[in-house]
Amino acid sequence: MLGKLSSTIKQDIEEKLEKAMDSEYVDFAEPLKEYMSRGGKRIRPLLTILSAKAHNKDVEQYTNVAIAIEMFHNFTLIHDDIEDDSMYRRGKPTLHITYGIPLAINLGDALYTIVWKHLLNAGLSVDELNAIVKTFEEVVVGQDIELRAIHEETFDLDYEEYYTLAGNKTGSLIALCLALPLVGKENFDKLYVAVRQLGIAFQIKDDLLNITGDFEKYKKKIGDDITEGKRTLLVLYALKNLNEDKAKELKGILLSHTKDEELIKRAISLIKESGAVEFAQSKAEELVSEYLPVVDEIIPPGEAKDEIMKIIKMFIKREA
Repeated sequence: MLGKLSSTIKQDIEEKLEKAMDSEYVDFAEPLKEYMSRGGKRIRPLLTILSAKAHNKDVEQYTNVAIAIEMFHNFTLIHDDIEDDSMYRRGKPTLHITYGIPLAINLGDALYTIVWKHLLNAGLSVDELNAIVKTFEEVVVGQDIELRAIHEETFDLDYEEYYTLAGNKTGSLIALCLALPLVGKENFDKLYVAVRQLGIAFQIKDDLLNITGDFEKYKKKIGDDITEGKRTLLVLYALKNLNEDKAKELKGILLSHTKDEELIKRAISLIKESGAVEFAQSKAEELVSEYLPVVDEIIPPGEAKDEIMKIIKMFIKREA
């Protein structure tokens, strides 16, 4: 459960996101408004505004940044769903399933233009804008690592390469949310790195939920990562630790991009048999133990910090 401060901020975020989707171009404004209204955790804008409060920054200015970051995140989700051919997002059909791939790509592009409209209106410094651009680049690089591995049909990623993938694709944007108020200051890099590592734990948890979660809570199809052939930490561990025949069987299922429920269940069974679930859970807990104290050390005490720490812990332990 969110605290009172976070609940108030989240309500304001929802209202501003809806307003941000208003446009004279009704043909793309309405689908985007529906997509954004599906909810979501809103962890990124919440952390952005709470961090601004904790560091005594202009909250109105950072609210514009928070809205832009959440829209950027959703822009990447629209395109990710096309790249992965995902069926559901937040419990409803993905945009490319509803409107077709060409229109869905354009809807993502439209959302990206709104991102920059908000960022340019936020009155940020050049250093702050550069930090945002650098993070956006990291997100794209993370996605590139994943897509290239799928395109080349290789599973020869070591664990460090996975951590780079997850750190860029998931961790960097969350890191930006908390560290942006410290741009140009001594602790910016330290906080950014720590939160980026916590973002890896967040991604590992998401990977775990994709094979162990409940659709009613998770709001995405269980086993989608199997169909997509994703190089998750679970998959990499399983392929290294199953015997040769079972590893070959699992790899074959992943390369087939099957939607057959029995084959997906078989792949999940092999992953669980390998001990990958326990390994991934242990790694996530290790990252939290090492890097959460760094966040605790850097962020000034107060109600905003209390909410930040609560949110980080809640989403790392989440079931959806």
